[in-house]
Amino acid sequence: MSTTKKFINEPSNAVDDALDGLVNATQCIIFDKNCRRVTLRSDYTEYCARGLVALIAGGGSGHEPFAAGDCYLNEHCLSEQHIDLFYLPRIDSWNLKILVISGSYVLYLGYIGSGMLTAAISGNVFASPPSRHISAALNSTTTRGGSILFVINYTGDRLNFGLAAERYTRAGHHVRIVSIADDVAIEASKLSIGPRGLAAAVLIIKIAGAMAESGKYTVEQIESMANQLSKDAGSMGVSLYPCSLPGFGQIFEIPKDMMEIGFGIHGEPGSRREPVATAQHTVDIIMTKLHSVISLTKGQRIALLINNLGGVSQLELNIIKSEAIKWCREFTNFFPSFVLNDVQVTKVRYL
Repeated sequence: MSTTKKFINEPSNAVDDALDGLVNATQCIIFDKNCRRVTLRSDYTEYCARGLVALIAGGGSGHEPFAAGDCYLNEHCLSEQHIDLFYLPRIDSWNLKILVISGSYVLYLGYIGSGMLTAAISGNVFASPPSRHISAALNSTTTRGGSILFVINYTGDRLNFGLAAERYTRAGHHVRIVSIADDVAIEASKLSIGPRGLAAAVLIIKIAGAMAESGKYTVEQIESMANQLSKDAGSMGVSLYPCSLPGFGQIFEIPKDMMEIGFGIHGEPGSRREPVATAQHTVDIIMTKLHSVISLTKGQRIALLINNLGGVSQLELNIIKSEAIKWCREFTNFFPSFVLNDVQVTKVRYL
């Protein structure tokens, strides 16, 4: 298996080198003094002193900007004011569905800052961070408002975040866990821990971040909202090319004339393979599946995220966006209340 070409130095140092670049390029993210795999919003001391709810997420590297990145989303794409106006007035009667189309993948580091995460933990590429690193993030962001750990539904993440939460609770602190499981490609009954977690986490964390930053909501209210949105979210991906790890070759092969429907963000098999199709047909496959699982109704408020996993041009993304919006209008007679077409959760291929 030949090594794929990537712009890195030593494969074993790729994650730490990437974190150095992210932190050194911005003033809104800093390293935790006790663990350089933990990154914090630069004003975390003041934030926690205000008694606001701390929001923490993490996972394997290779999905950037999720969760480690450049503060782009919270400053430009989903402003706190936008979220306040769109979601928070109806906090007692949520009626929002999240639909995600995910194509070739980014995860937590880019979502630290005002109106989003308080801290993020980066594991090795495609590997859950160890529980001691998660504990370091919890200990550095202790606040009387309590903490929420956002966990993407994978076995390693659930185990390690769960262990850290248990230790933190035994120490007398208040922490909740929100597990995000939005993948609709494979029936939950066929997966031992339920549906996989995908890019819906981006919008769920943004909404939770706006609530936490406002200081108007308790940890229980934010947890309840996030859990409800997780239940009402659906994601499905399609890939034309396989992913690969730094220093290694491709994890799997996809024939040149085929595409993988419903693959996982670490290269897990999808639900099936089909011949490469037009954007219109591909979007129809995904949206039809999302519609069948999420049970959309006329007048339903929808946030539509079209996520670029890292290998799709902006021209292609705009075509996909057009087809997705047309599908919504034709089949459900509504226009999405919010549309985001961007690189939010990625997979390593061109690292």
